[in-house]
Amino acid sequence: HAAAWTGRGFPYYIRAALQFDLSSIPVTASIVSARLFLYSDPTPSVGNFIDANSGSNNAFYIRRITSAWSVASSNWSTQPTTTTTDQILIAHTDQTFLDLPDIDVTALVSKMHTTANYGFWIQLQNEVAYNIRQFASSINPAADKHPKLVVTYE
Repeated sequence: HAAAWTGRGFPYYIRAALQFDLSSIPVTASIVSARLFLYSDPTPSVGNFIDANSGSNNAFYIRRITSAWSVASSNWSTQPTTTTTDQILIAHTDQTFLDLPDIDVTALVSKMHTTANYGFWIQLQNEVAYNIRQFASSINPAADKHPKLVVTYE
């Protein structure tokens, strides 16, 4: 998710990290294209619990993570570092559910391939309360909603 919301009278912010295994791509390969597929969470678990997307400005960035992290030990105070180089801005939507199939992340994946692959970071462009984008994760019961990365190389 990428979100800014309130709960029990306090603001909260959600940012997401996701990583794909690129180890099967030969070191000498050139990345021709990389496409990221994100699908709206069909059962929103935060925000208003009805809409996967809501708010007046829910545009968000996809960035490259530049430091190691783990699901088990990551929290707000141990967030990995990211870079804004080649970041992708995904525009605001008024649609309550909007899948994003085929986001061009070629520049990000090319850099991951030649340096280090720490994955992608998702964060609202402006973290202002009551804006949210919720996507299904790899543990979502609907396997066809799991995030997907398709890389073409030569």
